Amino acid sequence: MLNVRDTGQLPRNQEELEILRRFGASCNIDIEDAVFEYPPEDAPLSWHLSPNDKKEIETIWTSPDTEKPKQTVRAFLAAAPPNPQTAPPLPSACR
Repeated sequence: MLNVRDTGQLPRNQEELEILRRFGASCNIDIEDAVFEYPPEDAPLSWHLSPNDKKEIETIWTSPDTEKPKQTVRAFLAAAPPNPQTAPPLPSACR
């Protein structure tokens, strides 16, 4: 029971993301994801992290594997919001 989080979470997330992408596409909205995965098999289930857990998170966060998703988030945060006066009108289902 403790390992349930591993069995279906990623496939379900992918399915939900695809539904959201299809809806976004129907509204002329491109949806891009940034996945930050914590890969250790023995990842703690508790919010109370040991000093060792914290060090492992820091190591993973600063690894080259997280550079692409971090860049995706930076680009999203740096983007200017769309100008409602120049943007094409949204279909009624998107409002």
